[in-house]
Amino acid sequence: MLKTRILFKKTINLSATLGLLALTVLPPLNIMLTTPVTAETTPATLKPGETINTNPKTLYTADFQNKSNYTPVGKNTVKAGWATGTAWIDQNAYKFGTNQENTGSWLPFNSLIDMQHPISLDGVTYAYKTGNDAGKMLGNANGIILTNLPADKLFNGQIGDSLGIGSLGPDTYFLGNDYSFKATSGSKLFDSATVIAQADGAKAKILSNTSTYTTKIEPNMFDMMWQPNVLTENETENGTVTGTMTYRTKNSGIYYKTSTSLTVPKNMFIGFVAATGDNYAPMKVKIKQGQAVKAKIPAYVNYVNSVTGQQLAPNNQKWEPSTVNATIGDTLSVVAPNNSTNPSDFIAPVAPEGYTLDSISNPITIQNFAEGSRNPNIITVSYKPKPQAGNVKYAWASDVPGQNNVPGKLQAALPSEYNFSGDTDSSLDFPVTVPDGYVISKVKGPNATDYTDQTIPGLTALQAALKENPTFVAGFNGFLITLSAKTQDVNFSVSFDNDGSQTPPDNPGTRMITQALTGAVIDDTAINATQDWFDNWVKTQAKGWRLESYVDPKGERSIDNLKASITGAGGYVLPGSNDYKAILAYNGALTFEEVPSQIDFGTHPVSTKLQTYTAKLDQSLKIADTRGKNSLSKWELTVRESSPIQEVNTKQNGISFANCLSYGNTILNNEDTLIYTADNPSDGETTVIDSSKTSPLILSVPTDKQKVDAKFSGTVTWTLSSAP
Repeated sequence: MLKTRILFKKTINLSATLGLLALTVLPPLNIMLTTPVTAETTPATLKPGETINTNPKTLYTADFQNKSNYTPVGKNTVKAGWATGTAWIDQNAYKFGTNQENTGSWLPFNSLIDMQHPISLDGVTYAYKTGNDAGKMLGNANGIILTNLPADKLFNGQIGDSLGIGSLGPDTYFLGNDYSFKATSGSKLFDSATVIAQADGAKAKILSNTSTYTTKIEPNMFDMMWQPNVLTENETENGTVTGTMTYRTKNSGIYYKTSTSLTVPKNMFIGFVAATGDNYAPMKVKIKQGQAVKAKIPAYVNYVNSVTGQQLAPNNQKWEPSTVNATIGDTLSVVAPNNSTNPSDFIAPVAPEGYTLDSISNPITIQNFAEGSRNPNIITVSYKPKPQAGNVKYAWASDVPGQNNVPGKLQAALPSEYNFSGDTDSSLDFPVTVPDGYVISKVKGPNATDYTDQTIPGLTALQAALKENPTFVAGFNGFLITLSAKTQDVNFSVSFDNDGSQTPPDNPGTRMITQALTGAVIDDTAINATQDWFDNWVKTQAKGWRLESYVDPKGERSIDNLKASITGAGGYVLPGSNDYKAILAYNGALTFEEVPSQIDFGTHPVSTKLQTYTAKLDQSLKIADTRGKNSLSKWELTVRESSPIQEVNTKQNGISFANCLSYGNTILNNEDTLIYTADNPSDGETTVIDSSKTSPLILSVPTDKQKVDAKFSGTVTWTLSSAP
């Protein structure tokens, strides 16, 4: 590379919550270096949603030999620490303090390592124990630890045959000498192997190993190499890297090498570990060379509306945070446009239309953060919205009656213009005035789009306009609401003024006179058709009932006709109710309540004398007068012999009882005979003949008209009449 200040840029889609970004979760660590984040231009302007990867920062041998870059962790250790001797083995060497049973000693490097880049590390491990078979009594592990955990979590590692990595999770690995790899003879005699192992619960699972060998009491040179594969899309999404891990050691002049494929997190810690069980010995590690690339941590630049505190969304388009993937310890600074030429500064985006740049939070030092905690690497750029104005105007549709030469009369005044205001991108809303009898048929929004009830399914024209224009925009925020006349039914119905004493006829229900727009003239033809229908219905279906009055929608009464009632209400389709009705009052009726259907004089033997027979009636003769007190008048009842009683079932002229039938003392014939008069009638029922009592109908039968086995039949007619 010709320049060291190089940014690798890559645009990605990033979804995050303002102020709560925690997409990469890493534990805390000590910061090694402080290096400004630099851009490929001087300076670089941020873009919302853009991701910027800073130039990788390589760790070299000096970094791995720097004692301050490690955080020692010990369990049961004795006199652990950096060696101070002058011997070559003590230079840049760490003493694990493992000269006793069941110890664990960890020496993690503080910086996270980027596993997307190769790693090389070499040096010397050393274990020494005196006595017979001392080399076979070393215990248990000495090598490299690779883990996703920080220093303060390593104390939980299991020791002994767990190689110091048990209980540290599956993303923890051991690379080195397993001094107790295989038992030989005796309870504490073991052969060694160079192994790559993975934490597996409280144990360590061997992934690969060399052949066993007898450890000699001498320094063991080692080298470690990590070679990542090309990242796949799946690995990119999962935050993992697949590569080949190789570990080699030299003992007694012989090289032992093991290698395996691993899939590991993109960012990991590396360091050294020694662990003992029943067997133990003093152990050391000497760092000779090393090279790796420091891991990056995402820092986020959030864009905020300073008034609402929410994510900036000019014109309903959210400004997604910018992401700067920087190395821990880097300084990230964002400045206003035209405010700096420092290459370590990033320039905030120019304020969108309708906003001004309000404030930018202070520069930050990129820091690690504990797993599950909030990402602290956040810079906030705040933009203040400008005040905006808006208004609502109204207009009549072209077909509204009473204007634009359309016949009729306007039933309301056009609503007045309404003015309102608010900040850019704040919620936009306003009161709407719609006169009775009219509806919103169209709304033109600030975007110059016409909205109707059909524009967005399920939404009215106004709802659709506000859905697509929900906030104040920079500039014009005017709405034009077009009002149309509502199509209304002009109806006619019948009701009855009844005190409950009379049962009204079946109500014919509501009849529609016409259907028309608010303010339209009600057509005479439709009125006359309704009047004719009503008059005929009263005549045929409402006998005994009379018109009391017509009532218009305003409650005004008239007695002339339906036309007069509609004219009195204006003659136009009204904005509210258009229900007209006729009220009928009961006139009453004078009727037969009961009429005998059979008058029976019985069967009698032939006699030599004149015989008189009294009739038996199958039911009484009753008159019902329901005309009401104000309609009562005199009534009369007559009877006549419409056909004389005469012999039936005879081929010749039979016997006739003409002039033989009498009502009381009056002989009946084919002329009406007055039998009852009600000069001062009253409401209710009058029984003229009670069938349970002696009948006034008498038949006189002379001897010459008596005949054996003969049958006789005749007809009488009752007539009920009233007079004024």
